[in-house]
Order: sequence, then C-alpha cells, then structure tokens
Amino acid sequence: MKPNTVSWSGLQKTFSDLQADPESEWFGAFQNQCNDLVFYPQDATLNIAPLRFAAHVLNGGDKKKRCSDVEEAKKLSRTLENAGFLCVSPSERQEFFEHFLDIYISLFVQSLGNVPRSTLEDRVEKRRNKHLHQPKASYWVHPEFFPHIEANVQDDELAEMPFDRLQKLAQSAPPHVEVRIVPSVSRLRNKYVAEFCKRRAEGNCESCNQPAPFKRASDGTPYLEVHHVIPLSKGGLDVIDNVQALCPNCHRKAHFG
Repeated sequence: MKPNTVSWSGLQKTFSDLQADPESEWFGAFQNQCNDLVFYPQDATLNIAPLRFAAHVLNGGDKKKRCSDVEEAKKLSRTLENAGFLCVSPSERQEFFEHFLDIYISLFVQSLGNVPRSTLEDRVEKRRNKHLHQPKASYWVHPEFFPHIEANVQDDELAEMPFDRLQKLAQSAPPHVEVRIVPSVSRLRNKYVAEFCKRRAEGNCESCNQPAPFKRASDGTPYLEVHHVIPLSKGGLDVIDNVQALCPNCHRKAHFG
C-alpha cells in the first residue's frame, strides 16, 4: 500500500502494527526523529508515531532499518491534513510546539528504560535542543488535542483560515463547551445615568434615529443599549455627556465597525 493511498484509519493501523512488532525499528525511529511526529489518541491514551519511518515501511522499506522517507512522508501529511490534523513547529505556534515537545520528552524518557541519571539528563537535553533548533521540526496534532491550540487562535488568524480547514475544525470540535473560572474586572455603572440616557432617547436610537427594534418583554419599554462614547476601559467617564442609547445594531457597529 503506497502512502498516497492510505486513509487515516489505515495509517493508524500501520502505527499500531509497527509499534507492536518487536522486530521493527519503531522505537529507534521514535527516539531519533524530530520531523513529522504524529500525536494521536488510541485506546484513551496519547501516542506519538514517527511518520517518516512509517512512510519508509509503507513504501516497501525494511522495517528493521531506521530509515526515514521524506518524500513519501509528504504524501502522508496530506492524509493527516484531510483528517483534520494541525501542524505545529518551533516557528509556527512555538508555545504549543513546546507543550507537545514536553509530552514527547516524557515518552522518550520512558522508552529509554533504566539508564544512569547523568546519561539520561544528557540525552534528554540533546533531544530537546535538537527539536527546538531543528528548522524543519514539525508535529502533527490530532483534533482531539486542539483545546491546547485552537482556543488560542487569534481573530486575524481565524479570519484568514481556509474555509475547508475551518469546516473540519468546526465539525471535530467537542460538543460541550469548556468551562473556565477566571478572574475578571467588573465596572459598576451608575444606574441613574443609564436610565436617564434611555429616557432621553424617547424610544429612538441616538445614532441612526430609528425606533428601537422591539420592546422588552418584562416591562414593554423600548429596547436600547447604553453605550459609552469613550470606553470606561480607556478612561471614559460614566456621565450623561459620555453615553448614548443605541439600537443593538448601532451598538455593535460602534464597537466593531
């Protein structure tokens, strides 16, 4: 089976077969490869696979040799992209690359078995430095681990993301939202200023001069939102000369338009 014809499920089976085969150079490749490592879930645990070694075997190479096949690995990377994997590197998303590098190092240490402490520390330092300073080092990360990554995508990155990529991420997102308790700053606004502002508007938006779009179900008053012309966060004052009663559309426009 050639790498460019492999599905993600087929590639995952290859990983499992090679890892379980005592005659394969799986662990040697895992210990020495820093390009195209694949982070994926299996049996409720995180696994790491040396993609280039797998490509070498799939291309008919000897599984007893630690050879890596760069060109065939490039073909397999398309399989990973189609399955929604994200590529991180020291130059692209370095913070998250280092997060997964820490995971790799912990599994790397486990794979070494019992070695003298001084030897272990030396090998770990060399491995970490090689990954961090290898210009082409790259990790392929399964969508399941995206909370470490995608939660931190900046708005400008999101706006430029290709639609098919965005669709894959949206479809693979966990159905339940993550709940975080974080410190926050609350500004207690003067309720008299807010009420005066709404009454002053007499039911019309003070920007577009159109009537409020609907009435509140609670008391039947026109629905308008109080906006601070100079934001409180930028030193604006909570006074009647710095507030406007706006319809929701104009309020969003004032902030994001």
